Amino acid sequence: MSGFIEAKAFRILTTHPGECVLNRFTILTCSVIFCCSCSDAEQAEPAPSLEKPEASAIESVSSPAVIDPHDLIVPGTLTVDVMGLAVPKRAEEIGRKFKQALAKNPDWFLEHSKNKKPGEPLPHDERMGISKEEYEEFLKLSQKTTMRKMKEAPLIITQKEEDVFELDGGTELSDFTGIVIDLKQDQVQSPFGTLTERSIINAPESTALGAWNGVQWKGNLTEADGVTGSVAKLAMGKIKKSGRCVIYYDVRKITPGEKTHISHILNYDAPQK
Repeated sequence: MSGFIEAKAFRILTTHPGECVLNRFTILTCSVIFCCSCSDAEQAEPAPSLEKPEASAIESVSSPAVIDPHDLIVPGTLTVDVMGLAVPKRAEEIGRKFKQALAKNPDWFLEHSKNKKPGEPLPHDERMGISKEEYEEFLKLSQKTTMRKMKEAPLIITQKEEDVFELDGGTELSDFTGIVIDLKQDQVQSPFGTLTERSIINAPESTALGAWNGVQWKGNLTEADGVTGSVAKLAMGKIKKSGRCVIYYDVRKITPGEKTHISHILNYDAPQK
């Protein structure tokens, strides 16, 4: 998998700040770590062109979406492509050098992260293990990202009643199991709560998926203890160029002493009715 870093279809659990840096660097693209300090990595919105497929193109509306979700889900078993984020090989090589330096001195990186200014990458430091020229090269290369197929997996869709569909991801996509897309009530029931805030997605060509349209349901969920909270999103749509369908599922949950991030992007051929 040279030149390739998986940025989707992952689950992160962090209980210690040092783990946050190392785990996120291993799983996300290196540029996310360069552009986000560890202390706010879980809360901060990722760079649109790298990780967030809707790329800030969401508009809250009460009118019907451009893409009708009925055209995207049909009862049966779908063979979906589990997508990941591809970066140029050279970017991966530079990122690997930085990761090795970070592993030797994580405490320094935590302190250095405090120097980050909003909207700007971290300032270069020799202790990053890479030269200033390599760092500048990496920042340029990190913008040249695309989504690539990681593997195939089955996703079962069962129609519980009219306009109500339940997902089953089996062992390979277990995070999808139990999700109910209720088009009748215009909401999604997830293991983390009910997502009722609907938005339209009109993503531009500059996103990692390219231009695509769809609909998203979101929920800001707080449990009874007042401490545990989750932000969950499920989006569905179509890529303009290929006509293929997209399912984007993202959950960030914070409990005392632990943070969980679940994220998946799936692509599949439009179902035949």
